Amino acid sequence: MQGNHIDAILKQGEVEYKVHKCVLAVQSDFFKTRFSDRWDVKNGVYTGKVESQEMALKLLPVTDKYQFKKLKAICESVISSQLNKQNVLEIIHTSKAMGCSRLNVQV
Repeated sequence: MQGNHIDAILKQGEVEYKVHKCVLAVQSDFFKTRFSDRWDVKNGVYTGKVESQEMALKLLPVTDKYQFKKLKAICESVISSQLNKQNVLEIIHTSKAMGCSRLNVQV
C-alpha cells in the first residue's frame, strides 16, 4: 500500500499497519462506527470523562463488550447521579441488560 493519504495506523504487537479509514469503514461496521463522530468511547477511554447521562447510556454496551471496567463504573456513576422518575424504567432495563451492579443497587 502506498503512503499516500494514509490516515490511520493499526498496531498489533510490534507490527504497524498503515491504513485508510474510509476503506476500513466501508468493509466493517465496527470501523464505520469507530471512525464516526458519534463514537464517544474514544473520549471516554482516553479522558475518563463522561459528560452526560445520554453519553453514558450509549457507552455502556461498548464498555461491557470490550470490558472497559473503569469507564463502565464512570458511566454507572453518571447515570445514577441523574436518576429520576422520567428515566427510571430505561435505567432499570439498561442496568439489568448490562449487568450494572452499581445501578441495580440504587434502582
